[in-house]
Amino acid sequence: MRFSQLSWEDRWNVVLGAVVIVTGLLSFVDPTGSRGGLVMAGVLGGALAAFVALQPQISPETRLPATRGTVRLVAGILAAGGFVLGGLRFLSAFFSLRTFSLIFDAGLVAAIALLWLGWRAYERERGPG
Repeated sequence: MRFSQLSWEDRWNVVLGAVVIVTGLLSFVDPTGSRGGLVMAGVLGGALAAFVALQPQISPETRLPATRGTVRLVAGILAAGGFVLGGLRFLSAFFSLRTFSLIFDAGLVAAIALLWLGWRAYERERGPG
């Protein structure tokens, strides 16, 4: 697998997907309480976004069930939705300066960026008008 052969958008999807996965898993060890099972949807969305970006190199013969833009949009919706809904449980600690809150906030920003990249890919596939 060659990271240098990926487009800039694929690189961002891989990096942001990894950030979402790591921060989502770290949210389960937060001493103030787990962010909930909805964050697991965010972790799955991050994994899906990274897989879609790496799929042509990992498994070129595998066909996705939908277009790449649609799958990226679904991955972004899963990631952002999981993190937003998981964060609503701890709304008072959303932007506090505790370590685990900052880690969760970084995952939230990465998930929203994945959603934006997915929307751009979906719009590009649809074409003008």
